[in-house]
Amino acid sequence: MRLLTQVQGRPAGVLIHRKTGISGMYGAGKGGHMADEGLSTIGRCYACKRTFGFHPARVMTMMIDPDTGLPPGMTVLGSFREPTPEATARSVTEPICPDCVDKAKRYLEFTQRADLRFETFERPDHR
Repeated sequence: MRLLTQVQGRPAGVLIHRKTGISGMYGAGKGGHMADEGLSTIGRCYACKRTFGFHPARVMTMMIDPDTGLPPGMTVLGSFREPTPEATARSVTEPICPDCVDKAKRYLEFTQRADLRFETFERPDHR
């Protein structure tokens, strides 16, 4: 089975073996072949849910508890607590695409800026 996609602006395809279900990329590199590093897996980004190709040893991953759909120790309100050993044991790693990693880095840089200061409001005395 072949699926057409684009990798870094170049036409590429995905080969999926009928019996094993193992997928691989072809045609993404210069001259119609893969670069040396290659993309060996196709997966879904946990953050944006887009499908992207990646090398499992080089992709950014995140531990997710399948029961809650959140990182272990994170509550639905966004606060953190010590994760239970059961939650840590059942957690799986989920890939994060490079676009989401870049967005997170830009957000962190923006919120950590020194010039981002808010004026405090001083309330006049009401007697």
